[in-house]
Amino acid sequence: DVKVEPGRGITGTLDGKRVVVGNLRFLHESGVHRDIMLSEARKHRNDGRPVVFVGVGSACIGLIALAD
Repeated sequence: DVKVEPGRGITGTLDGKRVVVGNLRFLHESGVHRDIMLSEARKHRNDGRPVVFVGVGSACIGLIALAD
């Protein structure tokens, strides 16, 4: 049951758990606690790398910093 929200993120279920991947606003609107990874995300953004957040259930469990 994957649902894509263009420009925002994606949600789905993995092993019976809700997974949310996307921007900070999308995770917040999906009920994921967003404050856990903010300082780490800020470091990457300051270095010019966009960040995608990963949430499982209501917890932000990680982030993906993009670079080329």
